[in-house]
Amino acid sequence: MILILCFIRLWGPTTVKDLLKGKPFHTWKTYIRQRGMSPKYDVIDWVGGYPFEVAKPEEIFAFFHDKGYTLEKMYTCAGGHGCNQYVFRKQ
Repeated sequence: MILILCFIRLWGPTTVKDLLKGKPFHTWKTYIRQRGMSPKYDVIDWVGGYPFEVAKPEEIFAFFHDKGYTLEKMYTCAGGHGCNQYVFRKQ
């Protein structure tokens, strides 16, 4: 039941907008091409991942720094949905 409610909340408005624009499931298809994953399974993963713990970037940096790693690259979601990605190198 929770999965259905989340799916409607996350994809319902977008689906309606696409229908009103005369491009049914345009965003859905674009999402699959960009992410390489069906929105259906993405919602299942998202709901199934609760509860989860969030770590601030400075906590990640400190953890790896204390173990002798330095940050090589970082990709963020700029406050959007998704996960930040870090690449560390052992010194």
